[in-house]
Amino acid sequence: MPSEFSLLREIAKLIARNFPKRTNTITKSTKRDQQERMYDALIDPEVRDEAELRRRSGLAGSTEEVYAALRNRTKETLFNSLFLMELPPDANSEYHRARFESARTVFIAEALSMHGVGNAATRAIKKGIKLAQKYEFTVHEHRLLQILRLYASLEGSKEEVRKLVDVSRQNLGLLNAEAEVTVLFDKLSASLAVTGASSSELIAEATAATTRIRMLYKKYDTFNLGRSYFRMAVINEELQFAFGGALALCEAAKQFIRSHPQFDSPAFLADFAMRSLECALHIGDYATATKSVLECNLLYKKGNSNWFVFKWYEFILRMHLEKFAEARKVLEEVTIQSRLQTIPAHLDRRWRLGTYYLEFAEEKFSDADHAKRQLSVLQKLRKESPDYFKDKHGYNLSILLMEFLIVYQSGDYRLLQAKVESVRLYRVRNVPKDSVSKAFLAFLLIVVRTPINRTALKLAASAYKKAMGNNRSTGILEEIQAIPFRWIVKQIATGKNLV
Repeated sequence: MPSEFSLLREIAKLIARNFPKRTNTITKSTKRDQQERMYDALIDPEVRDEAELRRRSGLAGSTEEVYAALRNRTKETLFNSLFLMELPPDANSEYHRARFESARTVFIAEALSMHGVGNAATRAIKKGIKLAQKYEFTVHEHRLLQILRLYASLEGSKEEVRKLVDVSRQNLGLLNAEAEVTVLFDKLSASLAVTGASSSELIAEATAATTRIRMLYKKYDTFNLGRSYFRMAVINEELQFAFGGALALCEAAKQFIRSHPQFDSPAFLADFAMRSLECALHIGDYATATKSVLECNLLYKKGNSNWFVFKWYEFILRMHLEKFAEARKVLEEVTIQSRLQTIPAHLDRRWRLGTYYLEFAEEKFSDADHAKRQLSVLQKLRKESPDYFKDKHGYNLSILLMEFLIVYQSGDYRLLQAKVESVRLYRVRNVPKDSVSKAFLAFLLIVVRTPINRTALKLAASAYKKAMGNNRSTGILEEIQAIPFRWIVKQIATGKNLV
């Protein structure tokens, strides 16, 4: 999980951007002097860890309890400042501005209700309900209706209560439908978050979820449910390796979103642009993938969570196009982002794996000492998460392949011989017969037996090329195939990129 320091820094930076003079946030009064120093340290890019934050706050020699107390007080002050924020005039879209306004209306109504003067905000609440209905902020509408109904009942307005009850019933049906869809997504996402592999269980789950969401969409015919249907349908196609069908659904989804202009949110279009990029990569459609990269660069804000995911696919594209210098630029663009510290651990490990594959392409493992150090780090990476052991078709396989390639490029053929049995058993036990990894692992077994016999390696490479034909698919099982197998085969067979 992201550290407390990295999360607190993100909040402080957000406040600094929206309150440049720090009015009503952190003040320079004597009482808050230490908070002021901590705040200054949090927004200083030179402060990169908890120890430096503690020193700059003037608590280097204090106990952990004293430091933690100051950090918590500072966090509370920053959180309170969020309620004073205003969206800038050029905020992302009309939809985002409406969402902010709707959430603020709910907060105001809740605050006034808690103090017993909620009826003073009746007009604002009614206006908020209309806004929530227009943009399908169903949860906001539900709460505002509850508050409005409460005050209508206290005033004895039976007819008003009856009308509000009718509206509430309709709202509750839609709210339950949206909640059910969220549950379906969350359950599937939890399974897919760490692993890159598909399974019959996941396919069955996604298929059932797609059918259920389609039924709910037909019943309520709302934008939110329609978009959810397309999202789940694309995932379902991907899990069944039907990437052409998934690409077609992505295009249909974009048209669907554009046909609802009041929901003009870059995030909605970006979601399907990134899905298009992912699907195009799986089938080797690099023209579509390149087009999708251009779309994503326009739609994603640099440094947000999904931007890191998109950049991963752009990195893969550069690697598959064998443009390794461009891949290095993408990697450097990502690593300089301060928010990299806040991304989930499994995504961070994915970037670390990608770095190894790039270093292989750059011949860096020709240095035996560097290879030995990195091999040790890579083996520790496998142990950091038990999910890597369980994911036999995805990331675990990628680590195994990377270990093999590091050893081979370093020229340590004795150690390579020690790995032959693990590669053979992995191929037999864990890799599906029709997987593109099957043929690649078969090639590596030849490499182990004849690491310096160029004739044998060329024959093995020819056999691999024949087995693959024109198939450029990576398949979702090899989502982590950060460098094309065909390129690795060619490099080994021709003696390039090796000592």
